[in-house]
Order: sequence, then structure tokens, then C-alpha cells
Amino acid sequence: MIANFVIVTDLLKTIRLHMEKDQYSESELATMLHNAGLRPSVQRISIFSLIANSRLHPSAEEIYSNLWHRFPSLSRTTVY
Repeated sequence: MIANFVIVTDLLKTIRLHMEKDQYSESELATMLHNAGLRPSVQRISIFSLIANSRLHPSAEEIYSNLWHRFPSLSRTTVY
């Protein structure tokens, strides 16, 4: 789980440093996760999309609040 966090954090840093476009599609983000060795689940892609396409740094609670209606089974643990 910690290794996944490090991988996603590194991906986000890369996106922020090389922001070549304003928005990344879920397909592009899924490919990034896959290439980094992570299974691109629907929930993971949605969380990654929310963070990657935001100019702000949303808290875990903000991410959860924005996505729980799409994914009623989403847990805070998944977001963290």
C-alpha cells in the first residue's frame, strides 16, 4: 500500500512539473497507472483524475466528498 502511494505521488509530481495540457483524460491517466505497475481500477482512476486535473491540492476528505456519490462503496481508506 505504501509503495502504491509513492508511485502515485511520483506520477503526480511528474504531471505537475510537465503540465503539457490543462486536463488529462481518464484513459491517459489509466495508461499512466498501468505503465507504473498499478492496476487502473475505476475508483483509482477517478481519484487520480480528481487530483491530477486540479490546480489545488485537495485533502483526502475533499476527494472522498467529491466521489462518494459516484462510488457508494468507496471508503476513506481507498482515498488515503
